[in-house]
Amino acid sequence: MAKKPTKRRAFNFLRSYYDVLNELSNDKDKLNFLLSILNKQFIDEDPKGLNFIVNICYESQRHHIEQSVNGYKQKMKTDLLGSPIEGGLIEHIEGGSIGGTQGGSQAPLVQEKEKEKVIYIKSITSPPEGVAPLYFYIAKGFHNLFLKKGETKTLNNASLTKWVEDTRKIIEVDKVPISQLIAIKRYWEECESGTRGTDNFWFNTINSMSSFRKVDKDGVYHYDKITTSVKKWLNANPELQGEIFKIEQNLIAKSNGN
Repeated sequence: MAKKPTKRRAFNFLRSYYDVLNELSNDKDKLNFLLSILNKQFIDEDPKGLNFIVNICYESQRHHIEQSVNGYKQKMKTDLLGSPIEGGLIEHIEGGSIGGTQGGSQAPLVQEKEKEKVIYIKSITSPPEGVAPLYFYIAKGFHNLFLKKGETKTLNNASLTKWVEDTRKIIEVDKVPISQLIAIKRYWEECESGTRGTDNFWFNTINSMSSFRKVDKDGVYHYDKITTSVKKWLNANPELQGEIFKIEQNLIAKSNGN
């Protein structure tokens, strides 16, 4: 087999990769997980065709993996094949190699004339003109779920613009798949209902979309920790993978006006 071209000689294999690897139950999934990390770290190739569980495992480590790859590019001023990055790393990232949109073209979050007006997400049931429907429905879904824990001043006065923008960043900047946000929400619905075998620590801790993006003292994103419980739940309830897929398809269709 021909060697894949790469100029990178090494990368740090984090303990978190090993911890996630041990969450997988069979050798095929473990191999696919490891190959996904290696191919991204050495040739900047995003994984394709992963099954639902392996994909969640990879996504839980995506922040660290891409920070490592981008750190190499920034230091070397080349991609992993040795080609110079024109315009520098920042321009390269903003130009489209990281991020992207899903569910159709997205309108500006809020029109210029609305910027000075605070709109509370609690008072809105459908996306106003100028607000991206996909991000609105995701943000609104989590807001409604958090309200079930009890109304607070923070939730009642939550800004529509802020919640939608934080949702956009989770999907476009952090590259968290929509299916995984849906899986988290479904799991937390079980936590809210008191379903036996669920761990409600993170459900009780997170109260906004911005909280997903916070980093602890060890540099670990809250999102990465949240997915650990969700993965165990999905492993124990594999039939729910089909349900989550259907919810995602219906959400995208609704966001596109279908």
